[in-house]
Amino acid sequence: EVSRVPSISLPEGRIQALKVTQQPKFKPIKLGESIDLSCHHDDPLYDYMYWYRQTPGQAFNLMVFSLAANSIDVEDDYKSNWVVERTEVLRSKLTLKVGRLEDSATYFCAVSIHSHTGQGHTCH
Repeated sequence: EVSRVPSISLPEGRIQALKVTQQPKFKPIKLGESIDLSCHHDDPLYDYMYWYRQTPGQAFNLMVFSLAANSIDVEDDYKSNWVVERTEVLRSKLTLKVGRLEDSATYFCAVSIHSHTGQGHTCH
């Protein structure tokens, strides 16, 4: 009998000169286990940070958006089983409290630069 295990994967990206790093890259977890997912980028001008989740064959789902350090909004569907920390602009930690089979997905961290002059957002 094959045991199904929730698995978490995080891609890494580099767009232009900005580097966004996520850890761990891939992590199977046991049902009921917790896991911390971390995101780090290298440009403090990119002050907005987002966490997305994508299950196979589905579109991206926004989980979290953060407009600055210590300013976090978790989408309602994720409030009960996920915790987010962002104590500085360059880093965020997303914690799954209790792993379930339905949490198997790829999780993406993205950052954007906010313009106060009406220029809009650039997302990476």
